[in-house]
Amino acid sequence: MKVLGTEKTNGAASANERSTSTFEEPAVLLQFSPAATNEELREVREILARFPGQRRVQLLFERPTGSSLRVDAGADLRVDLTRDLEEKLSRWLVSTKAERRNVMVDPAKS
Repeated sequence: MKVLGTEKTNGAASANERSTSTFEEPAVLLQFSPAATNEELREVREILARFPGQRRVQLLFERPTGSSLRVDAGADLRVDLTRDLEEKLSRWLVSTKAERRNVMVDPAKS
């Protein structure tokens, strides 16, 4: 795993973490509370291993101090983010702003 750095509590990434040179799908971001256990992390690793693909995975660990630590899960845990995988990771999965913009809103529900 590669530590990517700490984040501000608002989730803003530092300027050196942003890349504009090539297009790559955003990383699958999984968020863990300060109470996350080894068992929980093992479960997530097993789930990720069952869905190999090209999309990067990053783990966001919330700290009791309010700051967070973002860690790259590594090349061996890249995934194909299918609906099935999204469902299995739903309690940890963080949707990005870009993904929220691409979601169609049903006007009947507004």
